[in-house]
Amino acid sequence: MIDLRGGVKAGAALAAPLLGLVLASCGVTTDQRACPGVEVISSLNRLVQFRDAGGHDQNDVAFVARIGDVRSRCTYEESNVTTDLSITIVGNRGPAGARLPSAEITYFVAVIDGERHIITKKSFSDRLVFDDKGQARISDDLQEKLPTNPLKSASDHSVIVGFQLTADQITLNETQPDR
Repeated sequence: MIDLRGGVKAGAALAAPLLGLVLASCGVTTDQRACPGVEVISSLNRLVQFRDAGGHDQNDVAFVARIGDVRSRCTYEESNVTTDLSITIVGNRGPAGARLPSAEITYFVAVIDGERHIITKKSFSDRLVFDDKGQARISDDLQEKLPTNPLKSASDHSVIVGFQLTADQITLNETQPDR
């Protein structure tokens, strides 16, 4: 009788290095360089929009939008790094926006270097469409290209995502973060 279990183990032990050689010869490799970090700045991650005329208390809020989730992955190419971003923004109507069907929002994506200098900044506009419960959700998929040396990691760069806010809106986020 022939014992095939030992043959399978031996075959697997021989196949693993051969598979590695075949994949290497096809150009399939895993890049070990790190991706740029992604940051959502806390004072820029929420947009509280008040009705046009009126005060600035809780009853005057038309809608609130928040950057809910940002996911990223990157691919190294010969002269740059491509970072794919998936950004989710959620919104809720406020008391002053009870009949608001939709709301325009503007957010930005910026790339900064290791010294926190802005390399690029792009603004994006989108529309939150509220459902019957006064909630809205959008997801945007974007791509950012960072020029880099082919041998260097892009980990000294960061991608920053935030709403394009006024000074008053930033102050509100800093002084009343849970509003």
